[in-house]
Amino acid sequence: MESKSRELGPLQVAVEGSNLNRAINQLKRHMAREGVMKELKRRRHYEKPSIIRKRKMKEAARRRRNDARRRPNGGAVFFCVSTLSLILINTG
Repeated sequence: MESKSRELGPLQVAVEGSNLNRAINQLKRHMAREGVMKELKRRRHYEKPSIIRKRKMKEAARRRRNDARRRPNGGAVFFCVSTLSLILINTG
């Protein structure tokens, strides 16, 4: 899974003093942000190609919904059908 924040490499967390619990929590947050735990769960069992396609379609739909929610025009998307007309489709 690609990360926007960093390149590939080891996850490093500094332990300040004897505060080991805080370092462990920081490591867990870093791993969650990088998608390591999600990837491990996904790879525990074999996933059929049809299930992979369905999962990816579901994830893409979720991303589209979230993007539409963040868009300033309230989730409206404009598609050009021909050179003379525009159709407004509300995705939200």
